[in-house]
Amino acid sequence: MRRRAAPHRNVPHRNVPHRTLLAAACLLLSGCGGLFDFGAGDFLPELGFGGGACESRLRNAGAEFRPIPDIREGSCRVDQAVELYAASVPLDQPATLSCPTALALLQWERNVMQPLAERHLGSRVVEIDQFASYSCRGRSSDPSRLSEHAFGNAIDIGVFTLADGRRVSVTEWYDGGQESTFLRQVARGACDMFTVVLTPISNAAHHNHFHLDLSDWPLCEA
Repeated sequence: MRRRAAPHRNVPHRNVPHRTLLAAACLLLSGCGGLFDFGAGDFLPELGFGGGACESRLRNAGAEFRPIPDIREGSCRVDQAVELYAASVPLDQPATLSCPTALALLQWERNVMQPLAERHLGSRVVEIDQFASYSCRGRSSDPSRLSEHAFGNAIDIGVFTLADGRRVSVTEWYDGGQESTFLRQVARGACDMFTVVLTPISNAAHHNHFHLDLSDWPLCEA
């Protein structure tokens, strides 16, 4: 488990690390090949995409989505907003996210989720139940501070439906067996694509879902 806690900041414009700027330049110049060529831990989705570059990447990767107007709702805001129907697999209901968050989800599904599902469960994931995406609200642990959901930077995932008909719920985290192994490893893998990963070990509020987000401060509880 990796855990680094620091005071939370809710700021719409963030300082972009030098490594992130280099990655963004590579993407925009189309010199990276494929969707992404970053190694594990090097995918930083909060890139400075502009001029539709993020949407182009998402579209070229085969995601099903539609761009929507940027959201402004009080202190809540979503830049580069999209309504996502499927990243690499369909969602049970559309998710309203920032485009970089949708890209992070797609990368995680392809490079982490599907290989682990085939390895541990012997079947591919064909649908994901998402429990929450954009919502103008406070954090469950501190309602006085805006959640990353309020910026479209977070998605909650509760159930994975497999091609053979099985449904693997995050509530099986502690059950043991291959389902539990899959859930634990797929959550750990999300820490390479998202800055915050919360699971049933985080608190009772996450007993039935993973929370994945792109906040400023890294926290991997998986």
